[in-house]
Amino acid sequence: MSPFSTSAAMPRHRHVRSIVGLAAVALGLFAVACGETSTSPTERPAIEMTATHTTTSTSITTQGTAVDALTWSKPVTQTTVSKVIGAAGGSFSIPNGIAITVPPGAVTSNVTFSVTRLPGSIVAYEFQPHGITFAVPLQVAQPTLGTNLFKLPAVASITGAYFLGSSALDQSSGTADVAEFESTFVSADRAWVRFSVKHFSGYLISTGRR
Repeated sequence: MSPFSTSAAMPRHRHVRSIVGLAAVALGLFAVACGETSTSPTERPAIEMTATHTTTSTSITTQGTAVDALTWSKPVTQTTVSKVIGAAGGSFSIPNGIAITVPPGAVTSNVTFSVTRLPGSIVAYEFQPHGITFAVPLQVAQPTLGTNLFKLPAVASITGAYFLGSSALDQSSGTADVAEFESTFVSADRAWVRFSVKHFSGYLISTGRR
């Protein structure tokens, strides 16, 4: 065999190996690219699931919280008291009962305030006008004489709470469904429960969540 034919074959062999090598590199790059594409869709649902979870949590919060309510030792009848109070502030109360203080600046003009003690066993009130909000929170003070407060453990969780309407009250069991809680102060002798309110509707005193 001529040496010329052998030397001529070698460049072709190297050329073929180069083509095979380039093809392998190309296939490797294609595999990596496919791998990256297949991972992207699996990352997106995690974001969608988080958004769905947040929406669900918010809807659960708006459904309300079941609580035990402060109750009267004997069921009471309905009583309503009203008073016109302006920007200078003022106060009004049910005789020997709940007192409401309207601080200066809470309203900008004269407003007819009223409070109705709801009939039954639960210590609960409806305040008017419904839906009004205040620039400065109003102060509510409830005397505990004539209630079951002194029969409760000293560690009972006493909290002012807002309810949406009388249908949220279960007078027979002394329980209620409330929408929000307010910062509350109980006097050292447990004779008074005080809390602040930013808007008007129904309020009661929760003695613990169920």
